[in-house]
Amino acid sequence: MKSHPLSFLPPVFDYWQLCYFLKNYQGIREKIANLIKEGEILRVKKGLYVLGEHYQKPYDLLALANLIYGPSYVSSLSALSFYGAIPERVEEIHSMDCKKLKKFETPVGRFIYHPLLPMEDYRLGITFIENSEKKKIIFATKEKSILDLLLIEKIYEKKDMEIFFDDIRLNRHYLLDLDLKKLRDFEKTTLNRNKIISNFISYLRSFKNV
Repeated sequence: MKSHPLSFLPPVFDYWQLCYFLKNYQGIREKIANLIKEGEILRVKKGLYVLGEHYQKPYDLLALANLIYGPSYVSSLSALSFYGAIPERVEEIHSMDCKKLKKFETPVGRFIYHPLLPMEDYRLGITFIENSEKKKIIFATKEKSILDLLLIEKIYEKKDMEIFFDDIRLNRHYLLDLDLKKLRDFEKTTLNRNKIISNFISYLRSFKNV
């Protein structure tokens, strides 16, 4: 039995990759529309697609978040969940960008991009995480993830941080792993989050008894 051309596609692909695999078909645009209608492929956004579930080629939503809107990096609750800092699985994928607030409702989930300006602040504390498919995902560091969350939720004061961490059931062992030196470096370099960072450092020092 001859394999369907789509079975050779990666789990996530763009318009031009799709066109290449459909090059023997007449009316490629119409063919793509039919494939979407039949559930063979899912259109995540203009020019970006994933294979239907029956192809059994799972895709990584965190890696997908980097592709939907950028430049961006995965952070906030999504990063904390990945790092094991909170017990709940986060349904929405949260990222930071250097433009403006954007929300994407897609067939595979909801993706939210929170603005972080200026660019000097955005660039701090970004790393790469390798997933099971050996794909590198642009991610916030452990320290940056929690600072981004505090910024998004407008949690500025130490007393409010303790209540908020209880509300999200933050694993306190996660706090013990945070690097105070990195946080102090953020405090020296950042331009618009000094109060959050300095208060979080004070909170963390009290928690660590240092």
